[in-house]
Amino acid sequence: METRAFEIASKSLRGNYAEKGILAGKKNYPQYWLRDFAFASFGSVALGDCEIVKKSLVEFAGKMDDGKVPMRTRHSNAGWMVWDNIFESRFEADKPPFSYAIDSNPLFVIALGNYFSKTNDKQFIEKMYPAAKEAMEHLEALEDGGLLPQGIYGDWADTLKKEGCVSYANICYNKALETMSGFCDALGKENTYSDKAVMHKEKVLSEFWNGEYFEDMDGRFDTASNALACLWLLDGSDRDKAEKIFAVTEKLLEYNVPLPSMFPPYPRSKVSWDAAIAKNPGFHNGDSWLWIGCVDALAKKKFGFDEEAEREVGKIAEAIERYGDVYEVYSNGKPTKTKGVLRQLKIYPFGGYEADRGWSWSSGLFVKAWKEIKG
Repeated sequence: METRAFEIASKSLRGNYAEKGILAGKKNYPQYWLRDFAFASFGSVALGDCEIVKKSLVEFAGKMDDGKVPMRTRHSNAGWMVWDNIFESRFEADKPPFSYAIDSNPLFVIALGNYFSKTNDKQFIEKMYPAAKEAMEHLEALEDGGLLPQGIYGDWADTLKKEGCVSYANICYNKALETMSGFCDALGKENTYSDKAVMHKEKVLSEFWNGEYFEDMDGRFDTASNALACLWLLDGSDRDKAEKIFAVTEKLLEYNVPLPSMFPPYPRSKVSWDAAIAKNPGFHNGDSWLWIGCVDALAKKKFGFDEEAEREVGKIAEAIERYGDVYEVYSNGKPTKTKGVLRQLKIYPFGGYEADRGWSWSSGLFVKAWKEIKG
């Protein structure tokens, strides 16, 4: 059963298909971003658009350097960040201290697994396996006490000063370990990943589970991390944990658009300088992202909370239809649009920030969620 929101999201996603893969967006991010592609690929695969996912995987694998998967590769010189017009590939965050984007490697592996789940293309997986293995070996060398650490601005929430072992990166890492285990079994290779995934999950639970949810720094509720944990990390034996997390996200559904990224928000001192100048401190810090709501809805469906999953994906559909497109981020129930400290300059961050529209990440995950939950 399709809806206007599904048609909008499908069109937005396919509108970002380009020569070498899936672009992140139309205006702010006309580049090949790994994390945007990885999450968007779930929608592409759901639509049967597997060749464009394959193209993206080839693009990122071809630009790897010493085990690192690029955070972003260039499509054209149209990017609004100076780095897009200098470097063919970029591995680090765009602002000092230029930390390595730690989620690129696991999300590359997860996207490869997503492609394989639909196509069963063993020939391509065999071809890409050395790149996937190299990416995982790079992460393993970075481990600190069995967990994956990151630098400031080193993950998707790159306007927050978070560093050390953070739940989001480790939940992605665990999913990548499980994915690699599946590759080994499918290809008849020695499987060292299965046991490691089990041990790493125990580490994640020990480090981040506080009895009610997976906590971020200072005990905060990182909505993306908790939704991904329910979808990727937890299984039937962890149902009690999932129920506790869903109890929190159900309360957060009282916001106009699902789901706010952080609760409660961090103080301004934890927000990056560019977000502060753009007067956009809530960007990753309490503003709402449709993709997080989609992941939460998919997780509820996984655990049998069908009614709650339908209600959540329905609220997301309402937001898409209300504004006629899939926007990147929402503030106070509307697509984000701020006026910076020097708004007359009309350039980021001084002029402020306006949410991208036709955004691949949320478009893809909405397509995936709608097809899986609504049929």
